[in-house]
Amino acid sequence: MTEGMVYEEDQLVWAKIRGYPWWPGVISKVGKTSQLRSNEDIQYTINFIGENTHASLPSKYINEFDTYYTQHSKLKGRAPGNKWLLTCIGIAKQLYDGILNVSNLSSINEALIKKKHRPKEVILNADALAQPKEPNFKLEQLKRLIEEKIHKISELQIKTKSRKTTNILARHEKLLSEFTEEISDEKDKVTEICESLYELIELDINAKLLAKNPIKKIVKLLANLCQKSNCDVLKELAEVALRLREYWKKIREQGSLGLEGCGKVFKPVSDDSYIADKCLRRRVCCKIAKVLENNKFTIEKAQELALSIEKNLRTKDPSMSSKYRYYFRIMIRDIKNISPVAYEAATEVN
Repeated sequence: MTEGMVYEEDQLVWAKIRGYPWWPGVISKVGKTSQLRSNEDIQYTINFIGENTHASLPSKYINEFDTYYTQHSKLKGRAPGNKWLLTCIGIAKQLYDGILNVSNLSSINEALIKKKHRPKEVILNADALAQPKEPNFKLEQLKRLIEEKIHKISELQIKTKSRKTTNILARHEKLLSEFTEEISDEKDKVTEICESLYELIELDINAKLLAKNPIKKIVKLLANLCQKSNCDVLKELAEVALRLREYWKKIREQGSLGLEGCGKVFKPVSDDSYIADKCLRRRVCCKIAKVLENNKFTIEKAQELALSIEKNLRTKDPSMSSKYRYYFRIMIRDIKNISPVAYEAATEVN
């Protein structure tokens, strides 16, 4: 700082006020000196470049522009706020070099301030519109949750009845219906759908309620509309919605196995075509066939016997619950001791 220096009107300087960095400005007024004891007490009115402000400062808070310019020209990139300061320094340099006239500072500042507050241009394209930011809700977590629920349906959950459940379903029915009327890939809307599906997956619901509630059709419509969207997030949500319908279907199927109050029976238990758990049946058949192949049965014969043996298992426990698995473990031990020769001998006797 240059205490005691004397400056003139229209002189380009640096000035410092509390809470702000050194800033370029122009002296618009010099205080009277006749009643002052020294040059240090002279008050200078500074009009700052790029800011609609001015300040009255003593010489200790002022520096000549040319002697202090080198230090300030190194500010680039040190802080986010320096970007505007660098713009103002550029204008000050043009004033110092005579490219711009100091007498036009008012109009220069007016133009600068308009530029500062002008909204930034936003370039939009089809891809940007079709790909909104992924919602805060973790989509992968939603997918894992529905898979876990599908494989862990309990009888307690199937029997659960609650007025609260009905009210929750009604709320989500309304929300999803509104969304299907006008599909939107806005971040907030997609987040709402994520959270709605999450609550529906977590909801304890019984087969009877599912049989008469329209929520199934609404979720199906939602899935179909999301699949047709150009948004990747909505397409993934469509997959979750379809898996949710599979989850509900499984609850209804298990509820149709004789549990009291579980509503319409889709397949009678005595019907051989009814399979409570197709995935489990496939694994059991593959396991039996593999054991038979190891016992020297042909592939065709092993597969034929596996289907027959598994069918017999289901007659013991059509619901394919823990009893089904228990009988399977016992039977697989017996199958390991069967050879093609022994099997043929046994069938010939029969």
